Amino acid sequence: EEEEEKEDEEMEAQEPPKVKLTEEEKALWFRKAPVPDLSAHALGTSFMNFSIPEKDEEAFDEVRYEWWKSAKCKDYMKQWIRDRKLTIRVEDLQPSEWFHAKWKDWQKTLQAWHSKQNQYKATETKKALLVAKKQATREAKKKAAAEKAAAAAKAKEAKEGEEKNGEDKKSEEKGEEKADGQDVAMGAAPEEEQDGDEAE
Repeated sequence: EEEEEKEDEEMEAQEPPKVKLTEEEKALWFRKAPVPDLSAHALGTSFMNFSIPEKDEEAFDEVRYEWWKSAKCKDYMKQWIRDRKLTIRVEDLQPSEWFHAKWKDWQKTLQAWHSKQNQYKATETKKALLVAKKQATREAKKKAAAEKAAAAAKAKEAKEGEEKNGEDKKSEEKGEEKADGQDVAMGAAPEEEQDGDEAE
């Protein structure tokens, strides 16, 4: 029991920590709750109807403003509604007849633009196809001319080869004839020698 009393005395003797607000916290007038009071949909559909209570219109006996005077409170509420108009999605927005008329005009204009764009693309693709066809025919003609030239060169080489072969054959035949003639002449000469030997 004495120990508990000592601990209590020590705790009493200690000064509690002092809490100081930052500059941002001092500037805040309203507490920001981690969970909003209204859902986003409910706030979006009803915030335009928010107002500050007035003594005469709403039959209040007395209206007290704790922080600011009534004029400053009204200004704050107007500014708050303006800020919400910039950031909150408007849930109950209904387009008017004017909007529908303008929308139809816009759709017609947009459709005309799309058709013009499609026509332009079609003409460009046709031009590209024509250019590609011309280039393909040029390349085909060049290829055919090259093939013709190669075939003509081969035919010429074949003719020249045949002519050379013919000349070679003729020269070989001439050579063979000469060789045969020499053989014949050589064959006759030994016979004459043999005849001469016999005569002796």
